[in-house]
Amino acid sequence: MELRDAAIGLFNFYRKTVDDGYKVILEIFIEGAFTESEMDTLNKILEATTTEEAIHDSRYQTAQNAFAVANGILLLENELNQQFNK
Repeated sequence: MELRDAAIGLFNFYRKTVDDGYKVILEIFIEGAFTESEMDTLNKILEATTTEEAIHDSRYQTAQNAFAVANGILLLENELNQQFNK
């Protein structure tokens, strides 16, 4: 249940991000010229998204590791994921 709930939380976060933050980002990019206010908005969205994603991702990884240990599953490191996390 913990893994499922963590996955649902992560996926809901991504859906909310696409529905809310990315719409604002696209509107700014479509306009083409970036005012200082728009750059501030972009930076705030990026910071908030990154912070919230880290929370959901950490919960998911913790639940995934617990599930793997409880069920005798060996998790392998993902090289691509390691590149993104540098």
